[in-house]
Amino acid sequence: MDSSNISQLYCAGSKATLSVAATWLQDELTTIHLEIGSSRGDFLCSLAEVNRNHRFIGVEIDQAKCFLAVEKAVRLKLGNTIFVQNEGYDFVSKNIPNGSIAFLHVYFPTPFVVAPFFFEKLGNEKFFLEAYRVLRPSGIFRIVTDHEDYFSEMQAALERSKFWFTEWTSPGGNIPEGYYVNTPLERKFRREAKKVYYFNLVRS
Repeated sequence: MDSSNISQLYCAGSKATLSVAATWLQDELTTIHLEIGSSRGDFLCSLAEVNRNHRFIGVEIDQAKCFLAVEKAVRLKLGNTIFVQNEGYDFVSKNIPNGSIAFLHVYFPTPFVVAPFFFEKLGNEKFFLEAYRVLRPSGIFRIVTDHEDYFSEMQAALERSKFWFTEWTSPGGNIPEGYYVNTPLERKFRREAKKVYYFNLVRS
């Protein structure tokens, strides 16, 4: 595997990758997707494959999963995709300018506090304020979870936000009928006949 591709696409706090992201984020004419908790890159890479004129940034705290996502992007020759190893709120609050993101994706976020990786859940009022800040006007914020209590917690926080609640709109890509995002976790929960909840939010 070409190590120059890896260094461009993979970040463990690397200035080079953050520089690429910063350059993309300054371009107001480019459609930029940001996924928090991108795991092994299945969703983001599938979307990037069919939207070569868009740019995609995946953020994943787990180093091994992040590297697998990079390998997938390299294998698919996705020059429009980068992955960053970081915690979601930390990355967004420190690196994403106001009004720079067209689509924000958060799918099956961890519903529990898991120290030392997560000292608080991502889906809270503090993160939603950041999400609102970084989205462009009319930008779309999609959340999917299988956890009913976490869904209720997020709903309470989002009802205090400025987001508009709307019906689900497909993010595109190769998503079968009846699925929201077709990630490995969603496929698992569908096989188990487990209920899946969503938010489809629009920035005012």
